[in-house]
Amino acid sequence: MLPSELYAWALEHVPSNVDALFIGGNGMRAIGAISAIERSLRMPVITANQVAFWQALGKANAPATVKGYGQLLAKSPAV
Repeated sequence: MLPSELYAWALEHVPSNVDALFIGGNGMRAIGAISAIERSLRMPVITANQVAFWQALGKANAPATVKGYGQLLAKSPAV
């Protein structure tokens, strides 16, 4: 699924009363749609790859942040 397709799907199918959107699996190219979905739906978007990378930063004691790829990566992992 292309980022543009994922974005369109999320806007059509994600209810407004949820706290966040989780995108599981590694086969979707979600990275290009995360920030746009978050802005449009006004909720955090969390992907499997994003969580794995964020956790790896924490395990490596790397208090890094990554801008432009969603709210999760904009926060430094607990080190």
